[in-house]
Amino acid sequence: MADQGAPGLRAGRYQLFGRIAAGGMATVHFGLLRGDQGFSRVVAIKRMLPQLSGDPVFVTMFRDEAMVASRIKHPNVVPVLDVVAERAEAWLVMEYIRGVALSTLLQRTVERGERVPVPVAVAVVSGILSGLHAAHAARGPDGPSLGIVHRDVSPQNVLVDADGVARVVDFGIAKASSKLHITTEGELKGKVNYMAPEQFGGGQVDRRTDLFAVANVFWSMLAGRMLYGSEDPSQTVNNILRARPPSLRAQREDVSLELEKVIERGLAKQPDVRYPTAREFIEAIEAVISMPGTARSVGAWVERLAGDVLAKHDREVEGVERGEPASSTLAVEKTDGAVPLSADGTTTMSELPTQEIPSSLSLAPPEPGAQKGRGPRALVLFVAAGGAALLLLLVYASVTALRSAKSPAEVPSSGPTATEQAPAAAPPPIVATAEPSAVAVEVTPSSSSSAAAPASASAQAEQSVSASARPRAPSRGDNPSAVPGFIPARP
Repeated sequence: MADQGAPGLRAGRYQLFGRIAAGGMATVHFGLLRGDQGFSRVVAIKRMLPQLSGDPVFVTMFRDEAMVASRIKHPNVVPVLDVVAERAEAWLVMEYIRGVALSTLLQRTVERGERVPVPVAVAVVSGILSGLHAAHAARGPDGPSLGIVHRDVSPQNVLVDADGVARVVDFGIAKASSKLHITTEGELKGKVNYMAPEQFGGGQVDRRTDLFAVANVFWSMLAGRMLYGSEDPSQTVNNILRARPPSLRAQREDVSLELEKVIERGLAKQPDVRYPTAREFIEAIEAVISMPGTARSVGAWVERLAGDVLAKHDREVEGVERGEPASSTLAVEKTDGAVPLSADGTTTMSELPTQEIPSSLSLAPPEPGAQKGRGPRALVLFVAAGGAALLLLLVYASVTALRSAKSPAEVPSSGPTATEQAPAAAPPPIVATAEPSAVAVEVTPSSSSSAAAPASASAQAEQSVSASARPRAPSRGDNPSAVPGFIPARP
């Protein structure tokens, strides 16, 4: 059962203990650094799945994450301390943070019928922006800017600790000029609900892409529901590309008109209209908020909503320090993918599972002469439970249709998100057969036809992987880049 938690496994100066969370490429564990003279320190260890450690693409992506994160030094970014590569093991060692994912805090807020206090939301978002500004400004060893863009800013990738500090985590799919693995044209990376329009339309992705995602998170925190999320994945894409955000003040009266305008600028469809930098976004918020939340008030909010999670982690840490973990594995709860609607027909954040493109899904046409089933480099997408396959095809159809439009107009909202229907474009025909755990779909963006071949995957498949066939088909049920303190609340 080593793969479930691998307690006691050692590599270099580090020992692995109970698993905190699991995803498609890695698991995250409590760990212990053992030094000389009896020195020890609790850390968090992100462990690449052993079955992926022999794949050069995944290994390169893992190294890229370490390289990018190591260049960012800021209190609002979870620090990367070390990288271990030993035998078939690849570990990313991070500082252990006694905190909880923002997504869990938001879910629990909604479940209790509460609202995130405006000062608390302001403090959390300001922390996110401060961390991102440090990332955007990070430089390489020789001095030039690395041009880092996170590309996956979302509540799942923000950790809020018990001291009230928000930290950005997971630079696994970040864009940087010095990365060894380069995203190819047509690849989508990130969580669909928080993507910026240019990530779908082939536009330039830069720091302003991250600022759109932050504004999206900010709106969702204050409104108590996702801004663009929909039961229909293709509608989510259409909302992002074409819909005007509904009035935030209509959701809650204690949001000032000035703050609403600040958020709306961050949500502009055109990057040139948004704030040029994260620092300028912070300054705009500070100009309209006289009393932002303090670290103490944010910490109290975390303790009140997720004190049980923190207590569970505390018990585990005590066991790790004794060399006897309280449990070999900390359970990671999953959703079944169902999306119930509220009485008013809207979808709350606690009800809607995040739609993810966890690794990379290619929308680019295959090379001429590409044959299905031609081997490891065939254009085959392994996706869990069939839903992700449908998502990919619907996203492709939406993007294709919207690219054909001369200019996607923003239209006012008459509901949670109102959109102008994109020009008609039928998705490529698809034929897919699969076991309940996985399905393989070959995508051929052609006007004539597109075939799909069934493929087998491990029963423990957890998340979709790259367009090139990979050793394991992970699912979106778990967070692919789970971080210390992330135990999702049951919706």
